Amino acid sequence: MDRIYKRNDMDSIEKFNCSIDAIFDYFASNAALAVVFVNEQNHIAAKNRHFTNYYAKTLAIIDRVFEEGVKNALFNENVTIPVFSSFFFGGIRFLLHQWAHDKINMFSMTYAKTLN
Repeated sequence: MDRIYKRNDMDSIEKFNCSIDAIFDYFASNAALAVVFVNEQNHIAAKNRHFTNYYAKTLAIIDRVFEEGVKNALFNENVTIPVFSSFFFGGIRFLLHQWAHDKINMFSMTYAKTLN
């Protein structure tokens, strides 16, 4: 994520799009991991300092990209950073949840067909 933020050849919107792609690319090969992340994020954050540090660092990067976008008039200056960060990660978690469960359900249906 930090490499995305530091790129000078992209505006803030492109950086957000690239960040979303990077997050989904990370989970693309393992839908079960996405389900665990979505379902257990709060529990993991409370118990695992490494995860909490990574999560805080990622949020800070998202916040900087948003500030950059406001500065360049790409994002509405009336939206606060905490609201945007919550919206961004809430949306990511929701989409990961939907995608992972759809992928797992599709695998289950395919597997069930092979048993018949």
